[in-house]
Amino acid sequence: MDDETVHLEGDIPQGLFEEMQNKFPASAEGGKRNLLRAVIDDWQRMKKLEIARATGEFPRESEISRE
Repeated sequence: MDDETVHLEGDIPQGLFEEMQNKFPASAEGGKRNLLRAVIDDWQRMKKLEIARATGEFPRESEISRE
């Protein structure tokens, strides 16, 4: 993970928020910040799988695009 952080503020649709709470219930109990972290971690795992499927190898952390 990059050593710099970004503070986010904003709104998302209630339905999407509830969907994230249902997908990551333990993180949701810890608050919105933990829930966002769980969603980002899941996204990073999906990117690794996408790269692995395309190349046949799991990427190192530095090889994952943060698009």
